Amino acid sequence: MVTAAGLAGAQPMDIPAELAEARVPAAPGTGAQAMFVLGFFRGAPYNLGHARDILAGTAFTPAFDAWCGTLPQVDFTNGTTVDSLGRSAPSTMCLPFHDPLVEQMHPCRPLPGLPTGTYSTNGGAVLRLRGWFAVRAPGAYTFAWGHDDGMAFDIANVPVFSYLDGTAPRVDRRVLRFAAAGLYPFQLDWFDSIGGALIDWYVAEGEHPEGELAAAGFRLVPTADLYPSGALPCTPDCRRCALPTPRCDYAASRCVACLDDRDCARGTRCTDGACAAPPAPDAGAPTDAGPRADAEALDGSADGGAGAAGPGGGCGCAAGAKTPAPGGALAAMLGLSLARYRRLRRRERTTSP
Repeated sequence: MVTAAGLAGAQPMDIPAELAEARVPAAPGTGAQAMFVLGFFRGAPYNLGHARDILAGTAFTPAFDAWCGTLPQVDFTNGTTVDSLGRSAPSTMCLPFHDPLVEQMHPCRPLPGLPTGTYSTNGGAVLRLRGWFAVRAPGAYTFAWGHDDGMAFDIANVPVFSYLDGTAPRVDRRVLRFAAAGLYPFQLDWFDSIGGALIDWYVAEGEHPEGELAAAGFRLVPTADLYPSGALPCTPDCRRCALPTPRCDYAASRCVACLDDRDCARGTRCTDGACAAPPAPDAGAPTDAGPRADAEALDGSADGGAGAAGPGGGCGCAAGAKTPAPGGALAAMLGLSLARYRRLRRRERTTSP
């Protein structure tokens, strides 16, 4: 546990409402995007500026490997130290590329999808996290960061705190007074040069510039309050999304054409990240036979129109027989009336004088 001697107080900082980029959505967050770069030389990077040059690809020191993805929270170590509340696994998670079986003093929890096996106390690393954090009500909040080595935290390009050089595990904090609720963009940079590695991020309501974290009710910034913003590359090999797959599926760390039906053209649907026409109805289904088949079923023409013959001299009442048309019945009645009229005329002629 970091003692009170390792704590640093700070003056409160006002965060204006215009720094919020959006309202807090109803859906909970899923985490923040991260970019982890593994240094090539022992002891590099040696300060925060060097670490940022490595991230930008402008440093003379080459990078050994890199990984990008979405992380649920900020509480990472290489197993050489516990977090700022004195905890190890499962709260503390293993940094990317760290092999938890090598040079480990304290257990850490490997996250699914993180590469392992090439990072230990003898390798330097740089981690950048970007996204939005949710402030659900205006007021004062105290942020605290445990770190070994240096780190920096910005809100919408406004520097909030930075520690430039290497250090043993320590905690620094800032009291932030938010004028409004909203989603605020942030960037957290951290580096490890050699030896112990630790970075965590805590929050507590109210102003707590001093004192133990546990006594003041500090908690890790929860996953539900962290939202990916698309500011960092999407795929594990740190590739950004472009046409024809311009959107990032953060949960799977892959580039896709669509995330839901709203990303697709009219008449198509989003299925497994691609826009496609909905499947055609089953042609064999009774409901798909159409009006012509319905008419054929009623008049028996589906079997060629022959139908079953009715009894002689009567109507066609057998199954599948056609019902006589109204015109035929009328013609028959007219024929009977005409024959009766002719018989009466012949009878009159034979009986007249």
